[in-house]
Amino acid sequence: MVVAMEARTVRPEAAPVAPPVVRQPRPESPERWQKALARAMAAGIDVLYVGGSDAYAVESQSRPGLVFLVDAAGRTCGCEAATVGDPVCLHRALVRFITNQLDAAQSECCPECSGTGRCQYWTGEGGLDAFVDLPCPRCREGL
Repeated sequence: MVVAMEARTVRPEAAPVAPPVVRQPRPESPERWQKALARAMAAGIDVLYVGGSDAYAVESQSRPGLVFLVDAAGRTCGCEAATVGDPVCLHRALVRFITNQLDAAQSECCPECSGTGRCQYWTGEGGLDAFVDLPCPRCREGL
């Protein structure tokens, strides 16, 4: 016996699509700026002043050889954190420190280096401003 059946296309039920995750930017705080600065100093990130401009080139911590431009006010940066709206990144923290907008955190161990054993200084030797990393002159832990 032959039974006539209607041909139908059976489609699997579509899985529900989750809405995109929208992260609220983390708030800016003095503690976050201090932590970002401490990470940058511990990593020995290089900073160069871009002559004839109001910007600094700051080395990427995770991708050596890549630099991000940061304005002298320390408000804008081209890093991933900044592009997703985070108001704090270690590149801007370094520029804010260099331009005296951010103080290094004080440590019970050593007020010069905040316990890192290393100090960063600006030098104008050779006609080129540079950010140099040297052993702390006070505690000499970086030797």
